[in-house]
Amino acid sequence: MATDLWNLFIVFFWASNLSYGGGPAMIPLIQAETVDNHHWLTNAQFADTIAMANALPGPLGTKVAAYLGYQVASWPGAIVALLATILPTVLVLIVLGGILKNMRIPVI
Repeated sequence: MATDLWNLFIVFFWASNLSYGGGPAMIPLIQAETVDNHHWLTNAQFADTIAMANALPGPLGTKVAAYLGYQVASWPGAIVALLATILPTVLVLIVLGGILKNMRIPVI
């Protein structure tokens, strides 16, 4: 179980941080890892996952991460995959926001 959680974290961390273009750009990376490398899903199951995620409102990458995480390791897997997808971006925004706040230019 712990190995699956670690692998989920790595897969979705890399997919969300190495893809440029949002959720649709993440799909090939996620498919290569979940179908080809880890064999968590078949191609047909992955296609069903994408179809289901596209039918629901919200960002595609986070929906796919949560669903696949749940399929692999139940609720802990869903939480880990979701955090791996959004946490790095949130941390970068917090750090950059703090830097920009300290660099405020005074208005005359």
